[in-house]
Amino acid sequence: MVASVKELSNERKAAITAGTSIIIMELAAFFSYGFVHESLDKGRCQHHISCHQIAFLKPKFWGEPSS
Repeated sequence: MVASVKELSNERKAAITAGTSIIIMELAAFFSYGFVHESLDKGRCQHHISCHQIAFLKPKFWGEPSS
């Protein structure tokens, strides 16, 4: 089971891509928890949900259940 240099290179590229993606997701999570979470208005969110219940309960891309 000897892997060629080219195969290891492809595995390395995949590992670097995956690692970079995880770091980007981590930065986005820090941003959303630190900035966006603090700026949310509970009353306004509750108002939007109660006024637009159909949008939250049944999105348009869900088909009607088959009988």
